[in-house]
Amino acid sequence: MVSETVVVDGLTVHINRGTGEIVGHGVSDEEPAESFHREIRGLLADGARRRADDGADDEPDVDAPRGPAPELPDDGATADAPDPTLFDDAGFYRDPRLEDLGEAIRADFPELSQVGNIVWRWKKKGGKAGPTPRLAKVQLLSGISQHFARGADYLLWVAADHVAEQKLTNRQLRAVIYHQLCHLHAERDEETLVLTLSVRGPDFVGFHRELDRFGAWSESLEAMVDAADLQRQMPLPGVS
Repeated sequence: MVSETVVVDGLTVHINRGTGEIVGHGVSDEEPAESFHREIRGLLADGARRRADDGADDEPDVDAPRGPAPELPDDGATADAPDPTLFDDAGFYRDPRLEDLGEAIRADFPELSQVGNIVWRWKKKGGKAGPTPRLAKVQLLSGISQHFARGADYLLWVAADHVAEQKLTNRQLRAVIYHQLCHLHAERDEETLVLTLSVRGPDFVGFHRELDRFGAWSESLEAMVDAADLQRQMPLPGVS
């Protein structure tokens, strides 16, 4: 048996590279949270399914069918979110249609960063960012998460519950994914030529009450107001 050992948060995990199963582990300090164990089990299960279909660890991922990117007309049609029964114990679902859609959006818009490989997932429950439902999120992978994502650089998930509850249209779903892709950032050091990937913040942040009281007092708020003015002057495609 060929095994591989990784250590994270004090947990040493021995993995059977042939099956992707945990064959042993030890704790150096204290027992990690159960949520950490669930994450490991979910990643292992996903990796084991991929390896079973690929036939080898170093082969490309071919377990999901590939075809043309799905047609999502701007006709107001409601986007299809996966059925809740499809999600694994960790609350994620791999949907080839979402993968194809995401990569098609990257290809359609040259201003988006084309650097970095992305793992695309539906998430059963998106939760909230403060009082606002979190429709999606992009995360930079590193360490053990990147290991089990087979070298991918980012995880981008879309919240199935919010998409369904808010009855987002196909066009709105594309906008949600586009927004997350705008967070991707790559910068190359001029001296070392080392490329660093990151997740950057939005161009503008503010509150309605802040604008009411003080106006566009910061560069961030000024950029938001300028963007809103431009939006009013230039109707969106497909919107009369």
